[in-house]
Amino acid sequence: MEALFTQQVGIHKVTVGWVLDKDQQPIRQGVLLDYDPELVSYGELLTLYWSAIDNADSQGQYCDRGREYSPAIYIDGPLQQRWAQQSRAQRALELKLRPLVPILPMRDFKVAPARHQRYFLQHPILYSLYRYYCGYPARSGV
Repeated sequence: MEALFTQQVGIHKVTVGWVLDKDQQPIRQGVLLDYDPELVSYGELLTLYWSAIDNADSQGQYCDRGREYSPAIYIDGPLQQRWAQQSRAQRALELKLRPLVPILPMRDFKVAPARHQRYFLQHPILYSLYRYYCGYPARSGV
């Protein structure tokens, strides 16, 4: 996700980390986006997200298995919730799938250590091999 969103015009910063539960325990890996809504809409961000995930897999993504890697959309407020719900419903219709990606309220976010930030730039060969052998769609990253 980091590589995909980093390339998008209008996104100022992509931060890798973990979404925390109510007890401040990490529950999912995620990215936090700082973006300019004048340059990129929330709807466009959702479209990018859908292009990068396996919508039929709620148990992880590609080679990464378990809840920590399962897809989810974290929203900040009712407007984002409506956009996310409409986007998920549209995607489900397009793919003829039951929506498996939960839409959840954003809680706290713990920033990952520096070695995890911009990993795709720090280790381009390893990152490319990982994506290739795990079967990620070509459009969803570097």
